[in-house]
This record gives sequence, C-alpha cells and structure tokens, in this order.
Amino acid sequence: MPKLSSDVARQVEEEAEKGGPQPIPEGIYLARLFEVEVSDKAGDSGYHYWIWKFRIEEEGYKGREQWTNTSLSPKAAFAVGGMFKAFGVPADTHTDELLGRLAYLKVNQQVIAKGPRAGEMGNNVQYAMPYEEGSENTPLDGDRNTVSPDEDF
Repeated sequence: MPKLSSDVARQVEEEAEKGGPQPIPEGIYLARLFEVEVSDKAGDSGYHYWIWKFRIEEEGYKGREQWTNTSLSPKAAFAVGGMFKAFGVPADTHTDELLGRLAYLKVNQQVIAKGPRAGEMGNNVQYAMPYEEGSENTPLDGDRNTVSPDEDF
C-alpha cells in the first residue's frame, strides 16, 4: 500500500487546509481553448450544454483552468454564437478546429450555487472576446469589440 513521505504529507495537509486553489481576481485574461465537450445530461433548461475549457496564459495565473457552459436551448443561442464569434469563425465550425486558439475571457467571482463546493467563492466566465494575433492591444485598451450576452448577432 502507498504512503506519502513526511514532507509530501505535510504539504498536502497544508493545501487541504487552504481548501484548494483560490479564485483568480476578476478581470480580463488571455486564455487558450483546450477542450469542448457535451454535457452527459441535460441542464436545468432541459437541454444539453457544451463545456468550453480554457487555460489562462497570463503570468501569475498561467495554466489555471477556467470553463464556461453554453446551453443548447434556443433561448441561449446568443451564448453559443458568442463563443464562435469570439474565435472569429462561423457557428458551423467544428469545435475541434478551435482547440489551441486564444481568446480573452471576462472572468468574475461569484458564490458557487450547487455541488460539493456550494457556498464557496469561485470564478465565472461571463463571456469571451476576440484575440487578434500580433496585436498588442487588449480589450481593456478599448480597441476591441467585445462579445457580451446582450449583443445581437
């Protein structure tokens, strides 16, 4: 049977006391899409949803994972469409073609509503914005069009 060394045991106990990774501060982060999967079961809307998984590219948070769900409900079409718009591709593009691409994510903090971490503070990706390769501007510079849930397309 396995046993942790004293040093490793002390380290994992300290990390357990902290409660795992803390949410990243609210802001806009450059992130790389690494996976899109379909939910195993329908969500509260009665429709399945896609889970878009990103890794932050910004120093200090590099490698931290963020994800957002987009319902396939017709009432939530703006969210799925917004993700494709953030990558600058038509909505009939296969998501496999988007893997490895960059986008800016608007990330906030909120209390987790359900699951084993209910009541704890966590992150939420509000929406994604286009990343223009070679551009030194960020969405904070005001030179980018943002994609938000309120936008018509």
